[in-house]
Amino acid sequence: MLYRPGDMGLLEIISSGAMFSGKTRTLLTRLETFMLAGRKVQLFCPKGSQERYRTQGEVVSHDGMSMRTMEINHPIEILKTLFQREDPLFLNTVNPGQSGISVVGIDEIMLFHHDIVKVVDFLVDHKFIVVASGLSVLSSGKPFGPMPELLAKADIITHLQAVCNICGNPATRTLPKFEKKKDIVIGKDYMALCRKCWEQKKNEEYEN
Repeated sequence: MLYRPGDMGLLEIISSGAMFSGKTRTLLTRLETFMLAGRKVQLFCPKGSQERYRTQGEVVSHDGMSMRTMEINHPIEILKTLFQREDPLFLNTVNPGQSGISVVGIDEIMLFHHDIVKVVDFLVDHKFIVVASGLSVLSSGKPFGPMPELLAKADIITHLQAVCNICGNPATRTLPKFEKKKDIVIGKDYMALCRKCWEQKKNEEYEN
């Protein structure tokens, strides 16, 4: 559903527990729909998150759909870009229409510093529509970064499933195909797994 600019703020989170579920494609499709309706859209992503495809300045889905993006290190850069101010979190009044942007897309939102929650709150409070995509859980099964709080605050949640690489059932988890020594490793050498196959693989790793 499309809303008239300035009517209300809105947060949609496109999430999945598994990679390869179509999160980024769904995000880009949403943003294209807003652009076709005449909205001005700005897409952001964490710097380095697109290295799996060796792209710069573009968000690319696993099936090749792409869109220009602004790669940033910290969530506060979103506000600095939109408002051209150094400390927009502490302003009493701002003019969201100054840049003409009314829709903000955020890919791989789970990789951002937890300050992303404050930034999203600020945008929605000032009548921006925010559409963001991210993994809800790490490959260990633990919640991924700021995702629990973002999901709790979302007006709309679109939760996707992939296809299990082993049995073909709906996949809700991810495991790396390599030895993982830290929680977050960006790349595409992962398997999408259903809960049963994920648990079996985890048990095999533990036994070995």
